[in-house]
Amino acid sequence: MGYDIKNLSFSLIASSSMQNRQYQGVRASTAADYFAIGATTAAITPVGILQNNPLTGEAGEIWIPGCISKIACRSALNPGSNFWIANNGLAYSTAAIPAKTSMYGPVLVASASSGIATVAFSAVGMTT
Repeated sequence: MGYDIKNLSFSLIASSSMQNRQYQGVRASTAADYFAIGATTAAITPVGILQNNPLTGEAGEIWIPGCISKIACRSALNPGSNFWIANNGLAYSTAAIPAKTSMYGPVLVASASSGIATVAFSAVGMTT
């Protein structure tokens, strides 16, 4: 069973509709005061994990590094392992992590592929 523990958060404006994007890693957008999911590179440097589903122009609640949060997964995650966040905002196992990518972790509560895991989102990613 996974739990959310209320953490420090901040808000940025959704650059596009973020419906069904709750619990994905987000990054600062190129436009001031906005956030986006995804990037032009293989991995993003996330500013946090989105906690709601804002529409375009609405505020997104973003929990900052150091939080314990749920995260949407694209591969199975096991307790005690680390994870990384790809350009789609989803968490992946570090089994196939690309070079020069930041790892975050650890995973606290497991998830199957395409599920929701509970993680401790590290303050600083560890680069491979």
